[in-house]
Amino acid sequence: MKIKEFEIKKVNVDQIKFDKTNPNIVTPEQMKGLEKAIKRFGYLVPVVLNKKLQILDGEHRVKAYQKLNIKEIPSYIIDVDKFDGKILRQVMNKLKGTHDPTKDVSEFQLLLKNEKLGDLAKILAIPENRFLEALEVDQHANLAAEEWKDMPEFMQDAEDIYRKVIFTFVTKKDFDKFMKHNQIDYMTDKTKSVRIPYKPKEEIKR
Repeated sequence: MKIKEFEIKKVNVDQIKFDKTNPNIVTPEQMKGLEKAIKRFGYLVPVVLNKKLQILDGEHRVKAYQKLNIKEIPSYIIDVDKFDGKILRQVMNKLKGTHDPTKDVSEFQLLLKNEKLGDLAKILAIPENRFLEALEVDQHANLAAEEWKDMPEFMQDAEDIYRKVIFTFVTKKDFDKFMKHNQIDYMTDKTKSVRIPYKPKEEIKR
């Protein structure tokens, strides 16, 4: 099967048209991060336009180029109708895969060791302490048996961890609701992590 290939063309930013119906939004902090990424790594992904030069994918990249006072940007110009254009936009926004948390942690550790974790945090507009918390949770998970040694209420059979999540409770009421919802009877100030058994969606009672 032959796959279409498109030539990359330079398009004047002032000619590009925005689509107000674009459902993909980013925060001001993320926009700043995108600008930093473009300045640091350059043009990595061409924007996608239709024949009318309306954006199908890359709206925020175009806005970042404008803020950086860049006049021409690499683009793919494709011939699609209104509906295929919207399908393409949905696909480009959503088919990005998910990250393996264990491999994520390994990369965070490598970047931290080489004093580069702050660079990643700035570009992604995520506080660096969020990455450090992820590293801390991973360490706690690996030492679960030691943590729970003197806490019989948490003694459980060894089991692979499906997902690690950090919770921050603003009020005691929120904490109590979390405890009740997850059927956790007891926690102390020494509790650094607790395993909540995974339930497939069909088994979760609302």
